[in-house]
Amino acid sequence: MKAEEENQEMKVEKNRDLKVRTKVFALRVIHLYSALLKTTEAQVLGK
Repeated sequence: MKAEEENQEMKVEKNRDLKVRTKVFALRVIHLYSALLKTTEAQVLGK
């Protein structure tokens, strides 16, 4: 039973870690997109 609890805790921690890394990645993408030039070409590439 203890092994199951530890396994469950590891899954929760991994899930939390994935959420944090995904959020950080999304914020980096938004920052990159906002830093692009406002030309039509840059906006097309950004999308």
